[in-house]
Amino acid sequence: MTPLRQRMLQDMQVRNLARNTQTSYVQQVSLFARYFGKSPEALGREEIRTYQIYLTNEKKLDPGSIVIAVSALRFLYKITLRKEWDFHEIIPPPKKPQKLPVVLSPEEVLQFLGYVPGGKHRTILTTCYAAGLRISEAICLTPPLIDSKRMVLRVEQGKGQKDRYVMLSPRLLEVLRDWWRAERPQHWLFPGDIPGRHISKDAVEQACQKAHRLCHIPKPITPHTMRHCFAVHLLEQGTDVRTIQLLLGHRNLATTARYLRIATSKVCSTTSPLDLLPRPVATEPKPTPAPAFLSAGPMERPKLEVADVLHRYGDAYREQHAASLSTAQRRVMSAIELCRTAALGSHLEQCDQCPYERVCYDSCRNRHCPKCQSLARAQWIEDRQSELLDTHYFHVVFTLPEEIAAIAYQNKEVLYNILFSATSETLRTIAADPEHLGAEIGFFAVLHSWGQNLLFHPHLHCVVPGGGLSPDGDRWVSCRPRFFLPVRVLSRLFRRLFLELLEKAFDDHQLHFFSSLHQLQDPSAFSAYLAPLKKTKWVVYAKPPFAGPKQVLDYVGRYTHRVAISNNRLLDIEDGQVQFRYKDYRHDSQQKVMTLSADEFIRRFLLHVLPDGFHRIRYYGFLGNRHRQEKLQRCRQLLGMARADPNTLTTEPPKDYRDRYEELTGVSLRLCPVCRRGRMIRMEAPPTAACTSPTPRDTS
Repeated sequence: MTPLRQRMLQDMQVRNLARNTQTSYVQQVSLFARYFGKSPEALGREEIRTYQIYLTNEKKLDPGSIVIAVSALRFLYKITLRKEWDFHEIIPPPKKPQKLPVVLSPEEVLQFLGYVPGGKHRTILTTCYAAGLRISEAICLTPPLIDSKRMVLRVEQGKGQKDRYVMLSPRLLEVLRDWWRAERPQHWLFPGDIPGRHISKDAVEQACQKAHRLCHIPKPITPHTMRHCFAVHLLEQGTDVRTIQLLLGHRNLATTARYLRIATSKVCSTTSPLDLLPRPVATEPKPTPAPAFLSAGPMERPKLEVADVLHRYGDAYREQHAASLSTAQRRVMSAIELCRTAALGSHLEQCDQCPYERVCYDSCRNRHCPKCQSLARAQWIEDRQSELLDTHYFHVVFTLPEEIAAIAYQNKEVLYNILFSATSETLRTIAADPEHLGAEIGFFAVLHSWGQNLLFHPHLHCVVPGGGLSPDGDRWVSCRPRFFLPVRVLSRLFRRLFLELLEKAFDDHQLHFFSSLHQLQDPSAFSAYLAPLKKTKWVVYAKPPFAGPKQVLDYVGRYTHRVAISNNRLLDIEDGQVQFRYKDYRHDSQQKVMTLSADEFIRRFLLHVLPDGFHRIRYYGFLGNRHRQEKLQRCRQLLGMARADPNTLTTEPPKDYRDRYEELTGVSLRLCPVCRRGRMIRMEAPPTAACTSPTPRDTS
């Protein structure tokens, strides 16, 4: 090592420059000396100017890279060699272009994180987004830095060798705890392949690049993009810039203020003059919708919908499968195709503060339609609020084996009723047994018939309070902490009860068999078919208890009014192929992409059409409809809860669906999407297009 290099290193060490800065400065000075083949002590102003021209014109480096070289040369000549120059004139820094970072929407963040391979990399990038950490800060976390009592994360020696605290969201805490339980890391929260060292930035960046290729988001994405998204999304939620500066650890407020030019709450808060121009009165109705760049609505809708698949390929599917399509399946297809189109009727709305107007089309209200579940789901959750008890809740899932699922598809109503009966009898019998709980429980069950890949997979989701009423009704019997009922006992009783009810239905000639199951019409063949199922294990799965009563409805709301596939999961519809996202539970719940032919996609979607009038949400025990109010009141009394307000049970005149939706979800359907001040007022109804096959409204 030359004396000059040693002296420069000592000068940087005395000033406590970061190790990466020291390495970078020494490398830049070495490149400068190598270019001229002389020691920097023998080089002066002209050589520095020549070198800068070389970096700009020949090497064509971007201004950010040139700034590093300029900073290294300034340190060398000003500090180490003590030159008394006008450094701003002799070694001028290049003017850097003012570029704004690219930011993902919340939906794109969720989509991207779903494609990140491996739990470790996904947890790191989730932490960067949830807390606004740099990637270098996230990989250096240790378990003691997570303060779950104060709900903060401590960042030690971040950029600029500064410590700071950032908020720790409950969801992030849950993610970090899941990671810690799964891996049990010793020192570093995210250890690398080399023992005793944390994971490298390069490893995370490679995982980020792989996820970027898989998720098909056209925007550039790096680990630092998660930090940008953190800042912009906070701004859009109304957080002040000063708070965001503290969370990000910026020294200068101007660095944080640049996000003001990205946040839609700031950029889009002003109305464009184009939207204020008066609209010309059309002489005759135009069947084509307005261009996408001029349309506006209360919320962003998915770009692709199940209705788009049916519009393109539904007629061909009907023609090809005319003999096997049921009336219910045809009705569902027609309802989804016509939902929110002129065929079902429409009305005109106009803003009372600006000239904006829009045509609103009526919905089909079919319970299988992905677009018609929001209001029903919100109303159901609101109705259940008064039934919550101040105790922990459990989520128990009962699943049918594949052999029984095959029979269930050809006998949906009979088998679904057996599934509900066997499940309710199992839970109530085991809970009433003094050896287990010795109490009358109450619960509700929700039927699902699909898996993530849309194949037929009937199962029941049951939500059960962690306790029940004693046989005499004088006390509340609580189950053990974090333990409801023994799963093995539930599984064996469920298997026996279900098979007994199935055999009884067969004896009563309620079952019908077709195609590959035709031979089961013979009693001996049916008995032989069921014989192995009496010995196999049936899946009954009890998930961990909820954190509290309020978390129950937030979680269960995702199950009650769900359809086989939501529009948000669709990725592409082209050339007779449908591409959608799904979660692979066999591989660490990784988000993957599945491609099906349009014909197969429609077939799988129609597998889950329910029988007419079938109730897929049912209540049992002290939540049963007959004695629900009296028994719930008794439960509240025994748990020391306040009595239900009788005024809340009084009937009120029905409200407009838009008012109910705003009360339940907080999202206004009346707010003008253009000026954001006025309210949309209903005007005259536009002419309705003729419909050759009207669809009756689904009342189930």
